[in-house]
Amino acid sequence: MRRLSSILRITIPIVVVAGTMPLRPSQGQTTPCDAGLAALAKGDFGYRAREDRCEGVYAQKVGGTVLSLASLTESFEEYSPSSGDPLVLQWRRYGSTQVRLQARTITQRLHYRMDALRPAADSAYRWPSHVLGAQSIVRSELGVTAHVRQAVGGIDREVYLPLRIVQEREGAPEAQVGRQGAYELVVYPAARLTQLFFTVASVGADGQPATYIQRDQELACQYCPADQPITIRVSGLDAAGVYFVEIGARLAGGGSTAIQQWLYHAGPSRR
Repeated sequence: MRRLSSILRITIPIVVVAGTMPLRPSQGQTTPCDAGLAALAKGDFGYRAREDRCEGVYAQKVGGTVLSLASLTESFEEYSPSSGDPLVLQWRRYGSTQVRLQARTITQRLHYRMDALRPAADSAYRWPSHVLGAQSIVRSELGVTAHVRQAVGGIDREVYLPLRIVQEREGAPEAQVGRQGAYELVVYPAARLTQLFFTVASVGADGQPATYIQRDQELACQYCPADQPITIRVSGLDAAGVYFVEIGARLAGGGSTAIQQWLYHAGPSRR
């Protein structure tokens, strides 16, 4: 088993698509600030309410799970933090509840987060980039997710919506959601791992895994250091619906951990 670099890339058969909707400014959204982070805010760019979102840096690492889902994107282009141009986040609409957007750094260089809430009818968000620019946060240091609270088999779940992220540029045509036929799922470990396993399955009407696409597939992870993102590249699934994902790991210090997530896949690409 080969030694792992700081980012691991694996290809798994699943596809995400995204829809289109005219972009528009946010209006009257409830501030989604995390009070715990706000208490740790520091400086002019500390984590606090900013227009329709909460965003900024905070003083220290906060507690969390050993393994977490840090990012789920269909595409995420390189951007220029210093340009001042906003980022455009786009997703496929699903469900009837508001969409929670979250961005976080996946580096130990600094602690940063952005939280925003969007109406269920929205499928895009213009994200001002001045805080990213002030802190020189580049694409490789950032994980971004979108999720909704939705019943799956009668149980309320967080269902993740893969994102497409581009930078809006002066004079360029308005960005629209495209279909790349693949997406990236980024896992962030808080402890060193020695093994990593991946499961993905379609979900039946009862909310339980129905048809397994991958089951306990071992991913190359002889040495996965703490605080280094692991990227799993996913492609190839056709059927639309909610999917169950489980990522399990053995810890270098002994024991094991796993996270279970649900994600929405909007169906096959139509050309």
